Amino acid sequence: MFRSDSVEIRHCSGCGDERLFERPPCADGHGADCPERVCTECGGALLIGLPEPCEVRVAAPAARAA
Repeated sequence: MFRSDSVEIRHCSGCGDERLFERPPCADGHGADCPERVCTECGGALLIGLPEPCEVRVAAPAARAA
């Protein structure tokens, strides 16, 4: 896989072949760590890596009456 700072070659499922992908301007504030890539041929999008973890809160079970 070819790769530079903002351009890399990956398989594009829309094109069905290896294509040039680039990092678009990130509207989410990730900067250089933005996980989005866009195929320069068809505009198909990829997310690279795993999503950021989020905190999950679970309510304590209600007390059972005896």
